Amino acid sequence: MRARAHVRRLLAAMAAVTAVTAATTVLAGCSAEPASSAPNTHVSFKPQPSTPTTPEPTRTGSAVIQWYGTGGVDLLNNLIASTRSVRGQHEQHAVFIDFAHVSTDLKAARAGGSIPDAEAQKAWWSALDRIDAATTAILVRSGLSLQEVPVGTTVQSEDEAWEGIGLALTDLKDTETRLHDLGCLPKGKPWG
Repeated sequence: MRARAHVRRLLAAMAAVTAVTAATTVLAGCSAEPASSAPNTHVSFKPQPSTPTTPEPTRTGSAVIQWYGTGGVDLLNNLIASTRSVRGQHEQHAVFIDFAHVSTDLKAARAGGSIPDAEAQKAWWSALDRIDAATTAILVRSGLSLQEVPVGTTVQSEDEAWEGIGLALTDLKDTETRLHDLGCLPKGKPWG
């Protein structure tokens, strides 16, 4: 019996809302004022996410995600890790700094193709060029370079080269940020 009374009250309330909506619509049609929308009686119980969601990939984003997922993430992470390593050794005044990993990772990154996004590609190539110039300069200045510097070529000072490594790390961070903005999910912790 109680359930029936409850159902009757709900039906009466719904009928009242319907009547108010209908009356509002009729009255809106009679006034000189623009019609106002009927009250929103639809209630959604779907919870809103409390944390930011991953952005929906765009056409460019989809191509970037493909590049990232087919080895790009490893190229980026490896280059970040090896470049950070040599910089850390330099900051600790290491007597011998092994650039083999940086050299290997740099060659792999150059062979890895272009990032299909102009902003990410610009930061990426800037990082690669800076790492290349800096490591060459450091090795030439230390007398450990196996390659000859062409006559007339100006080589950075060692201080400028280490500054270039720092700028390259900033470029790598910018590349990573742009890739994440386009929907690429982080993998690993190359920054430590």
